[in-house]
Amino acid sequence: MLFPTIIVLELDIEKLRRLNGQEFENPSTLWANFVYNCRRIGKRGFLYHQDDYVCGPLADGKIVPLLKRLESQRISFEQFHKGIMPYTEISNQLSLNTLQAIKCIKHMEVKRIDIK
Repeated sequence: MLFPTIIVLELDIEKLRRLNGQEFENPSTLWANFVYNCRRIGKRGFLYHQDDYVCGPLADGKIVPLLKRLESQRISFEQFHKGIMPYTEISNQLSLNTLQAIKCIKHMEVKRIDIK
């Protein structure tokens, strides 16, 4: 049986920021280009970047069909960018991509949620 679970992490942000990373403040063209290249190269089983961590807006979940349309030149990059815009301004994500970044986790707690 599966149970809903919350994973709580405490990060040493200052230690993390001393590593090689990228932080996207907003869903800019630079961010959209990064998302595009991560997905394009990632589908071949490779990592697009060498960053220890990446932080930024969470792209909309329609990336795969938009990526296919962009690669077949049925839409422009501007249409791809517009199509992957986040639903809200508060949806950000952080990826820890190396062991050095993972070592910035100071505390981790896993909480199971009981549903009645």
